[in-house]
Amino acid sequence: MPEKIRLIKTSDLIQLQNLYNERKTVSELNWLLQDPDDSNKLNGYVAVNEDEVIVGMIGFTSSNYRCADKELAGVVPMSWKIKDGYKGMAGITLFKKVFQHGDFTMTIEGSDLAQSIYPMFGLTNIGYSHTCMKLLKPLDYFLSLKNKPFYKRAGNLAIMSKSFVKKPSKLTGLLNVYKVDIDHVNKDIPYLQRDYLEKQMSANYIKWLMQCPVNDSLGFEIYNGEVFVGYSVCYIHRVKNRFSRGRIVYMPNFGANHQCANELITYLTNYLKEQGCSSISMSLMDLNLLKASKDAGYIDYTSKDKPIFIKPSNILDSIGVGVDNWYMQYTEGDKAYRNI
Repeated sequence: MPEKIRLIKTSDLIQLQNLYNERKTVSELNWLLQDPDDSNKLNGYVAVNEDEVIVGMIGFTSSNYRCADKELAGVVPMSWKIKDGYKGMAGITLFKKVFQHGDFTMTIEGSDLAQSIYPMFGLTNIGYSHTCMKLLKPLDYFLSLKNKPFYKRAGNLAIMSKSFVKKPSKLTGLLNVYKVDIDHVNKDIPYLQRDYLEKQMSANYIKWLMQCPVNDSLGFEIYNGEVFVGYSVCYIHRVKNRFSRGRIVYMPNFGANHQCANELITYLTNYLKEQGCSSISMSLMDLNLLKASKDAGYIDYTSKDKPIFIKPSNILDSIGVGVDNWYMQYTEGDKAYRNI
């Protein structure tokens, strides 16, 4: 008898924790699957057998994207997991279920097996999201990776050392940046760059990012002079309460204003360094932001770049925008908080 596919319920979370062999906790799964605009709603499906035992799950994020006057609903599948030892079609059925949502579906990376079957679902590789990294404390960074083999730690350090040598730009005071608590994230986020395709960020989405139970979260309000331009979110991952690694999760879109982008990256880099971070990572596709990150002392760690797959493959052409003008960061799917 084929498995039944249904929406995830809060009562499923303990089973889902067991599905992950407790590598993900109930609190992590509850946050990860929570709809940013409705805390009582979980975005995902489970496959259950006739005994109501969960044999697989898939989560997703559903967001509005915009470019000029065009708006699209986009869906990103995430946390696609099948029970160890299970043999059946539930995994395929779960993945296809997510495609019922939105005008387009996007996947980011995925396991080698997942990437090998993406073409079955009509997903096409359209490019890569750049992983940009900055080394701040070489010894701490090396020691924070102690679960990895020595040769991998040494290799990572050798590549990252290029970013340690290059110092970031000096702050010019072009932007006013203020630390903000989650309770004070309540401003409407302006849409300033109409030539880009970007996720329509909201105060609720920023709050959801900041509620991550796995890492320490930092929120910032950004002003260009006296004009509010948006929020930024950073994570700090603590390694056994001794070492820290940072991540710039989200920054507002400055378009072609390279000076503002460079100023914000430099400010956040300095702030995370003051918090004791041994390294910082970012993910981005926009070429202007990539240039600004390099000027701020980051390197494009190409072996960590993430392939982007999309369906339908002509969605970007249909709205008249190229991959280089897709303002994408760590805000897509579940990539923001993992593997910092």
